[in-house]
Amino acid sequence: MKRYDVAGWHLASAFPLPGLPEAERRDLVDIEIVSGAVPAGLGGDVVVDHLVFTVGRDGTVLMTIPGLLRILIAFGRRVTVHALVEQGDGDIGMLLRGPVLAVLARQRGLLPFQASAIRYGDGAAALLGPSGCGKSVLTAMLARRGVEVLSDGLCLIAAGPDGGIVHPLSPALRLWRDAWTALGFGDSEVVACRPDCGYGFTASHPAAPTLPLRSIVFVRSCEEMPGEEVMVGLRPAEMLARLSLALTARPALVVGPLARHLGGQLAGVAAAAHLVAVRSAESWERAERLADDILERLGSDGGGMRR
Repeated sequence: MKRYDVAGWHLASAFPLPGLPEAERRDLVDIEIVSGAVPAGLGGDVVVDHLVFTVGRDGTVLMTIPGLLRILIAFGRRVTVHALVEQGDGDIGMLLRGPVLAVLARQRGLLPFQASAIRYGDGAAALLGPSGCGKSVLTAMLARRGVEVLSDGLCLIAAGPDGGIVHPLSPALRLWRDAWTALGFGDSEVVACRPDCGYGFTASHPAAPTLPLRSIVFVRSCEEMPGEEVMVGLRPAEMLARLSLALTARPALVVGPLARHLGGQLAGVAAAAHLVAVRSAESWERAERLADDILERLGSDGGGMRR
């Protein structure tokens, strides 16, 4: 079993989880990921019946990749992986690190977002947006400017009466080969978890402590946000739907038992954080300028983001 520190939890896994820091202690286990038999269904007590996610009344989630995998995620404590055909550990690890970890986090009461997170003054800022919008590249550019990365690809936030608390996962960046080459990372700095398509993570280190969420930057497409203005403020009500859409493993979370208190938690996060929307980059040069714009905006609002 491989052991990892994940958002303050001790996780033991039969599969490698790319880009997550290894656990310093090996005698504690909060979450266990094992290989074993998983049934094709949850029986009759189902409240969500989606192509990929089936959710039981008790919050148990069955994730099915038809013909390939069945993964049972139970009570935020145990994950059972049933490979229907032979799978590479890297492919299984990516699923476990992404939607499976998101469901585990939600079962434990956290909000899992498709996002990156950076240190921002005495707190954190989250960069949210759909897959492929350039969050990881922007985060890497900010890292090259001295900003501390808290997580990339998945951002876990606890919602409380005073706003959101970011639970850092790992400072490892998720990048395609052309991106990490253009950013100046050498091959020795990146672990390629899917060599067939040049996809990998930069080296991971122990995660930072939890930090209050100070700002949310939502990366939007140029079609969504026409005009010359690169960055605009958003009202909390405008952000609620976008926060919901940015949830990872969303079909399993927005209805049924895992949706309990979801609306109030999202509203609390939106109300407490400073909200900004930015246009996604159309070119590498524009992405560099956008990183500078984000750094200037957040730095002026928060008294500096650099360590």
